[in-house]
Amino acid sequence: MLGHEVVLLQHFDRGRAHHAVGGHTGYITVFDGQQMCVLRMVRGSSPIAIATTPGYRAWPHATSNGRAMLALLSEEEWRLRVPDELPVFSKSTPATHGELKERVEQIRQTGRSSSVDDSYEGVSSQGIALRDPDSHEVIGVAISYPSALSTPELKTRIAALLDDMKKDLSRHIS
Repeated sequence: MLGHEVVLLQHFDRGRAHHAVGGHTGYITVFDGQQMCVLRMVRGSSPIAIATTPGYRAWPHATSNGRAMLALLSEEEWRLRVPDELPVFSKSTPATHGELKERVEQIRQTGRSSSVDDSYEGVSSQGIALRDPDSHEVIGVAISYPSALSTPELKTRIAALLDDMKKDLSRHIS
């Protein structure tokens, strides 16, 4: 895993990555029981960047990278990672397993997830996930930004960066 994290960090640290995401914050996460845990947070240069510290735990169903991570799971793994009752944080958070499965199916089709005001009002993000073929560990990546600053151009730049990151990392772990 550590080698894969280095490749992810190289993407975050590149000047083009900071330019592409407008200085917003990147996260690397893994599952921890039914929650996910932030392993690394790379704070962007924006003065209003979203920030949570390494070790922070969140519910995967309420985040873009968490839902991307859930999209890689088998039905058996899903039951271990998703609680019977989903905590609801806002009107945008999936409230039922049916709503969550609809979103996850869209992620399986596109390879990318998005979130607008799901965990916190005013916070948007886009996320991806990869599975290490050797350890089977699922690694999530997200870029978060204030919803008020979201533009179609920013979303497109972040999507392209995440797609490039996923392709590059896939070459390293396959």
